[in-house]
Amino acid sequence: MNNKSRELGIDTIKVIAVMLVITVHFFLNTEFYNTPRYGLSMHFQYVVRNFCMICVPLFIITTGYLNKEKSYSKSFFKKLLNILIVWLFYSTIEFFVLKGFLHDFSGLSIKKFLYSLFSFEACGYSWYIAMYMGLYFISPVINTAMESFDKKIEL
Repeated sequence: MNNKSRELGIDTIKVIAVMLVITVHFFLNTEFYNTPRYGLSMHFQYVVRNFCMICVPLFIITTGYLNKEKSYSKSFFKKLLNILIVWLFYSTIEFFVLKGFLHDFSGLSIKKFLYSLFSFEACGYSWYIAMYMGLYFISPVINTAMESFDKKIEL
């Protein structure tokens, strides 16, 4: 698959996953979790919310599919570096804005920033970057293992 071709099925799954993420965050930012679970309406909302929780596994599956032919190379690491640069930029902004402006600048230090950065806590959604990096780094290993399964073993 070259860079100019797209796979409609994967794009469709990602669009659905994005919509499900928005729905999950909608529930998170309403009084949904503080409302008692009584009545048919609340039970229906729980079913919808639980269904929408498939959003992250859908992203994981599509990432795995798109990385099915990856191997360790210079371009492999360069693509990850681009993602990390964007994450570092937004993590820096979020760390200093949320912890500085909204709380107290006196507790901030470079040491705390570096710790929160390398522990993936500087940004609220850094857990996703940590998960993505793990999947990204292990994809070539899985690909090599899968290729070895495809080869016929002669005894």
